[in-house]
Amino acid sequence: SAPTMAVFKQLIPGVCVTARMSAMGRITPMNRFVSSTAQLCQSKPEPMSKLQYFLEHPDEILAATKPVKSEASGRWRGSALSKLQQARLRREFIKAGRIDEFPIPQTRIRPERPFPPKGKKWQKEKQIRLADIEANMAKMDEMVDEFKRTKREARELKRVKRQVIPLFPTKGAKLAPPKPDSSE
Repeated sequence: SAPTMAVFKQLIPGVCVTARMSAMGRITPMNRFVSSTAQLCQSKPEPMSKLQYFLEHPDEILAATKPVKSEASGRWRGSALSKLQQARLRREFIKAGRIDEFPIPQTRIRPERPFPPKGKKWQKEKQIRLADIEANMAKMDEMVDEFKRTKREARELKRVKRQVIPLFPTKGAKLAPPKPDSSE
């Protein structure tokens, strides 16, 4: 008879139990081609990513970064680790505090700039703009008075133009005196 779950766990401690419980509470293999329950339940190791593998085996990184010539065809194959993967590996080693174990030296280190950055045009001209604003704010009262005076004059001119001079004066309306002739 098949062992119960408790007995099975005692027989193989720490192994993943992958089985189907029958109605009787007994373990039966899920796959009919598996010869025993113990074969079915032995867990396989989790597949590793390249990153995890090389974190555990830093001595193999350098070989994985070189292109390889195929013995069968004679053609060159690219490296197992691309530049992006190498950079990610480097960052992982830095995070783990094991940068001294990373076999590939860093190729490009940015030097310190010998002079400060040039800056943008708006940043350079900001002080000039602020000085102009201060000068204009000092003259603001005069500018407002000038604006109001100009608007007032324009309004008065518009009123004068709107006045209608009648063609046929009504009774009691005085006509304007004739303009003196300058030809005399």
